[in-house]
Amino acid sequence: MCAKLQCNDCNHTFAVDLGDDAEFEIYRCDECDRALRAERGALTPKTLEEACQCGGKFWKGRLPKCPNCRSAHVNMIK
Repeated sequence: MCAKLQCNDCNHTFAVDLGDDAEFEIYRCDECDRALRAERGALTPKTLEEACQCGGKFWKGRLPKCPNCRSAHVNMIK
């Protein structure tokens, strides 16, 4: 799924493929913003047990950080 996002800190607008579909979900690292595709299941956890290489934690449904200022304060726009 492609989405248009806007940063609340610098107002930068960018498009990103969120990658979620019927078979996979995207988990995103809270530190480095690395995305990981995981097979969708009946009991998919909010976070993954596996830690990121940077030491961060993978969270389901987390939007990507702003590529301009690296802020995590982004919203989907229409």
